[in-house]
Amino acid sequence: MNTIRVLIVSHLYPRKTDPTLGNFVHLQIQHLLRAGVQVRVISPVPYAPRIFWTNPTRRSYGQTPSFDFIEGIPVHYPRFVRAPGSWFHGISCYTFYQGILRLAEAVVKEFQPHILHAYDATPDGYAGLLLKRRFNLPLVCSLLGADVNVYPNYRPLTRQLTQKVVAEADQLVAVSRALKEAAEVLAQPKREIRVIYMGCDTEIFRYNEIAREQVRKLLGIAPQENIVLFVGRLVEAKGIFELIEAFSQIQLQQTGTHLVFVGDGRDRLKLENQVRQRGLSSTVHFVGMISHSEMPHWLSAADLLALPSHNEGLPNAIVEAMACSIPVVATNVGGIPEVVEDKKSGLLIEKGDIDSLTNAIVSLLKDEERRKKMGAYGRSIIEQNFSWQKSAQALRGLYDEIL
Repeated sequence: MNTIRVLIVSHLYPRKTDPTLGNFVHLQIQHLLRAGVQVRVISPVPYAPRIFWTNPTRRSYGQTPSFDFIEGIPVHYPRFVRAPGSWFHGISCYTFYQGILRLAEAVVKEFQPHILHAYDATPDGYAGLLLKRRFNLPLVCSLLGADVNVYPNYRPLTRQLTQKVVAEADQLVAVSRALKEAAEVLAQPKREIRVIYMGCDTEIFRYNEIAREQVRKLLGIAPQENIVLFVGRLVEAKGIFELIEAFSQIQLQQTGTHLVFVGDGRDRLKLENQVRQRGLSSTVHFVGMISHSEMPHWLSAADLLALPSHNEGLPNAIVEAMACSIPVVATNVGGIPEVVEDKKSGLLIEKGDIDSLTNAIVSLLKDEERRKKMGAYGRSIIEQNFSWQKSAQALRGLYDEIL
């Protein structure tokens, strides 16, 4: 098998100051290495002078080194200027390119990649288009979800730049069929968009009874009580406020139930205030960010995963929950129905439907045997269709076709 050299461009990539960011990209790249692909990663970070370090996110940016090895993978972290807010997203595509250009020239000269691979249509994919023209390299762009479903609605400029990426990239990869179809509405791609699911390590992600007991003890939750788990960014688009409203109703129907939020985000303080106002502080737990290696423990502690998102590509949290034999209650959006079979591995509801969300969660909490059957069926789906080896081999095969 010939070695292929790929230059990865992705602002979504783990760094020492934010080790869970873009972990799914890192995992896919780790398995690409095993498939005979050499990589270099350029992961731009917004410029954040020390004067702005009162904000934890900006402090994280500022303290990120310019170069690091993440589990043996060389990663460059150049700075680029990015103004906050969705209004500036389109403009950031240009500043992103300017921020990485000099470094990219040096890496291309030294590494001599065969292919550019950008993750996210904007800003990464558009910067990838400009690099493709400058270095005469084929561009692969992975579409992940918000870059197609959300960002094009910010401003006309962002929509136009996204359309250019869809139309001009040498090959697009979507993480779900639904995302492929949404991208094709924006523009006509050069080649048919390839659907390659992200993977899951089913040896690591499996139900663990000992971990279940330990996590519950840590939270002060008794073995006979129920846990509804949310994993993801604490932002409105993830349906977190609908979940709190539903949980208020669940408390009236199913006593001894706890709601655990794993993750962080810009709407966390607003969510915590809502929890206090509704008198739910004793049964709603905020864990914050955890390492990816800890995730199977928290999933094993749960009785079900709830993810009432407004839009999605195909969320890793659902794949990993199913690998741990945990049933899922989620919205019927994006790629979710491609992995969650309604009434078999979980229950699907319509977004924004609080009553349906409440009823779905209560119905599963009341029926332990049904939860076990759904969990076992979900585990079998992940074992058959969502391995990292299969994901990496499909991507390696795509690189071979392009070359």
